[in-house]
Amino acid sequence: MAVLHQEYYNGEGEGQAKIQVNKDIRSYIENNPSGDFSQVLAQDARWQVFYHLSDMRASILNWYEWNMDASILEIGGEFGAITGLLCEHGKHVTTVEYGLFKAEAICKRYSNRKNLDVYAGNLLDMEFTEKFDYIVMVGSLERQCGGSNSFEDYLRYVKAIVALLKTNGRLLVAVENRYGLRYFCGEVETYTGRPYAGINHYPQGARGYTFSRKELYDIMCGAGFEIVKFYYPLPDYKLPQMIYSDEFLPQKDLGERLLFYHLNKNTLVASEQDLYADLIDNHVFPFFANSYLVECSRDGKCSSTIFAAVTTDRGKYHGMSTSVYFNPGGEKRSVKKMALYREGVSSVRAVYNNMMELKNRGIPIVPHYLEGDAVVMPFIPEITCSDYLRKLVALGDRDTFKYIFELIYKNILKSSEIVPEVENKLPEAKKNIVKYGPILKRCYVDMVPFNCFYTNGQLLYFDQEFVKEDYPALYPMYRALMYTYYFMPDAEQLVPIQEMKQRYGLIELWDIFRKEEDRFVSANRRHEVYQNFYRWVGLDATRINYNAELLLK
Repeated sequence: MAVLHQEYYNGEGEGQAKIQVNKDIRSYIENNPSGDFSQVLAQDARWQVFYHLSDMRASILNWYEWNMDASILEIGGEFGAITGLLCEHGKHVTTVEYGLFKAEAICKRYSNRKNLDVYAGNLLDMEFTEKFDYIVMVGSLERQCGGSNSFEDYLRYVKAIVALLKTNGRLLVAVENRYGLRYFCGEVETYTGRPYAGINHYPQGARGYTFSRKELYDIMCGAGFEIVKFYYPLPDYKLPQMIYSDEFLPQKDLGERLLFYHLNKNTLVASEQDLYADLIDNHVFPFFANSYLVECSRDGKCSSTIFAAVTTDRGKYHGMSTSVYFNPGGEKRSVKKMALYREGVSSVRAVYNNMMELKNRGIPIVPHYLEGDAVVMPFIPEITCSDYLRKLVALGDRDTFKYIFELIYKNILKSSEIVPEVENKLPEAKKNIVKYGPILKRCYVDMVPFNCFYTNGQLLYFDQEFVKEDYPALYPMYRALMYTYYFMPDAEQLVPIQEMKQRYGLIELWDIFRKEEDRFVSANRRHEVYQNFYRWVGLDATRINYNAELLLK
C-alpha cells in the first residue's frame, strides 16, 4: 500500500485544510475507495472538484512513451489527479506535496498502490538516496517561488531539482502560457482571478507566475538541458484533448475536434476558437498556445511522439490515444491508436476489424496493421477532407464541393449490405412514417469529412470506430453535412444547405436525425458524467459583443 512520509513536514501549508471545497474533495476521495468519481462529477458543479477528480486530467501524459521500470518523482501532487497514471507507468513513484492535508488525501486515494511513496513537506528540504528517471511537474512550477517574477529564482529552483535527475533522465513540466490566446480574449488569469493580469506582468502581485515560451525555454536551457522539446496541449494542460508539437502544428479544423471551455464567460471580449485559424495562417500558434508541456533532457534524446489526440473523457472502455510519431531513423512517421485502459483493448481491435471490413467491400482506406494491442497506420501527409472542403469554399469551387459529398454517399452505400426497411432500428422509425432510404446492416456513422482524406480524386478513410446495426445510410450523410455546415458557415454561400438536404432526401429526416445525434454524442461523451463540464463549453456571441461594449464605458 501507499506509504506516507512526514519526517520533512514542518507544519506549514495547512491553510488548504481550512478551505471548504478542499474538505469536500478529500471527503469524496475517502468515500469513494474505488476511485470512480462519476457520480460526484455529475452532482457537484464546482470547478475545483472537476479539476482534481476528473480522469481528463491524466490526458496531459497518458499518451507519453514511458520507459519500463522507471522511477518517477512527482512534484506538487495536490489531490493526486496525475499520481495514479504515474503509478501505472513507473516501477516506483515518489510524490511530494507541500501540505500534509493533501498528502494524506493522495495516500487514501491510492491506498492500494504498492509502488507509491508520498512525502509531505518542501522538496528542497528532502534527501533521497537515489536519482530519478523522470521528474514530473504538472501545474506546479508556477507556484514554487511564491509568485516571484525573477528569472533567477526559477532558474535556481530548476537547477536544484535537476540534481535529483539521472543523467539520461527526463524532466516533464506543464505550465500555463502568460500570453495564451484565451487571456487575450479576456479569460481571467489563474493566479489572480483578474483578466489581463498575466499579460501585464502581474502589477498587483500574484500567488503564482506563468511563463512565456521564451522564458520557459531560457530557464530550462540555463538549468543545463540540451533538448527542450515543446508540446502544445489544447485547449490547455488542465483538460487536454490534443497535444501538438513544433513538428506537428495544428490545421484549421481545430474547432471540429476540440471542446473549448471557459470558466468565466463574463469577461470574454473575443472568441478563442474563431481566432485559431488566423494564428495558424500567420505561423504564430506556438507563442499564443494556452499551455506548454516541455520534455527536457541532457543526453540529446527525447520522445518520438510529435502529436497525440486523447479521449480520456470517454471512459475505460472507449478512451483512446491516437499518436503520430517518428519511426526509428527519424524520417518516416507513423500513427498509433491505443487504448488508455486495459478495458478498452477490444474497442481498439474493433477499429481494426471495421477497417478490414470496409477494405473488403472496396472502400479505399489508409492501411491498418495490428501491433500487439495497438492499431498502426502510415502517416498520410495530406490535409483532411474537411480542410479540403474549407479550401473549396474559399475558392468558390461549387462543383468539386458537391462532388465530394456524392463520393461520401456512394461510399456509405457501398460500405455494407442493404437490409429490408422493416429492419430499421432507429428509435424514431416506429413513430415517424417517412422515407428513410436504404437501411444498412452495418452503418459506419463516422464516414464523414474529418475522418478521411481527399486525394487523387478519391476518399481515403481512417478511424472508423462506431457502427450502428440496421441503420439508415442517410444518418452518416446527415452527420457529414451537418458538421460541415456547422463548422464552415461560409459553405452556405457556396451551396445552400437546403439544396443539399433536398438532394439527398434529408428535409423530413433532418430533425429526426438531430435527435439521434444528440443521443449518440451524449452517450459517447458521457454527458451524464460530464454535464457540468459542458456548461463551460461554447460561447454566446451576443454576450461577447456586450462585454466588449462595456470597455467603452
